[in-house]
Amino acid sequence: MRKLSLIVSLLLPLVACDTAPPATEDSSAEPERGPLGKADAIGSCEDSEGGDFCGGPSGEGNCWCDDLCEDYGDCCSDKPAVCDDEPAPIDFCLQDDQCDSGFCDHTECLSNCPEGMFCPAVCWGQCGEPPEPEPSDCLASSDCGEGEFCEFESECGEGPVGTCVVTPEVCAEIYAPVCGCDAVTYGNACEASAAGVSVQTLGACPVEPGTCEGSCGGAGEGCWCDDLCEAYGDCCGDYEETCIAVDCEALVTAYEAETAAIRSCEDDAECGQVLTGTSCGCTRNWVARTDADIDLWDSLRDDALDASCDIGGISTCDCPPADGFVCNEGVCGWNYL
Repeated sequence: MRKLSLIVSLLLPLVACDTAPPATEDSSAEPERGPLGKADAIGSCEDSEGGDFCGGPSGEGNCWCDDLCEDYGDCCSDKPAVCDDEPAPIDFCLQDDQCDSGFCDHTECLSNCPEGMFCPAVCWGQCGEPPEPEPSDCLASSDCGEGEFCEFESECGEGPVGTCVVTPEVCAEIYAPVCGCDAVTYGNACEASAAGVSVQTLGACPVEPGTCEGSCGGAGEGCWCDDLCEAYGDCCGDYEETCIAVDCEALVTAYEAETAAIRSCEDDAECGQVLTGTSCGCTRNWVARTDADIDLWDSLRDDALDASCDIGGISTCDCPPADGFVCNEGVCGWNYL
């Protein structure tokens, strides 16, 4: 009887454990963490927008960036560099297929041994990005790949070997003319490259003597007669007089307006700048203010005279005596005696 009581007393605690209610889950508990292999640690401690995830889980993947990740064995591979200001661990390799990038850099012989030790029998490399391929030599653009042309640094392919370079798709709108190896002037070196042409010399191509007679709007004899030739510097010598019609009415109107502006005054003391050449000379020349800038007036006058436009002026050549200058009805002039 005593034996039976002893058995029952031993079983009671077991029955109590089995019948206890199950523990409720804590929704705020951390996700279950455990050791991750190098290949299983997915994610980064860097934020794509320039921040980081230090102190918590990575933004994407299953690795962590907090102080406990080393204990759990689930740190992101870049945690030391991003969060701890430590150099990123070296991915040692012996051959390219051991690297995700497919390139094992043996520029420097590295050691994966404990600090202070080195294995002379094996020279380890470091996984890195493959170097940019060296430009290919060429004799003509047909030797280059798609989207490339053969660029020569001198002599335009007459002897030296060129280099295959990428043909630019967009060029800055900067006017710095160059002469291409096709004897065409381009707005800048990039525009020449975009046309698949090497640069022969800086500056516009030399213009052969030619004429615009019968060629206005297009190519002349070894030169051009269109709206762009002044920008490219390849106009024929007679482009302006042959192809550009002078609007005398507009030119004279601008000249007269500038004349009125530089001669306007309010006080006698303002006047005193003689506009030489506006008459036969002496006191029949026009007078402007002493502070007036007459450069534009000179330019308009020269253009009008070159185009044989009638700009008027004083016709008499007598020289009446004058005593200085005067502002008469708002216009500078001579103070005739």
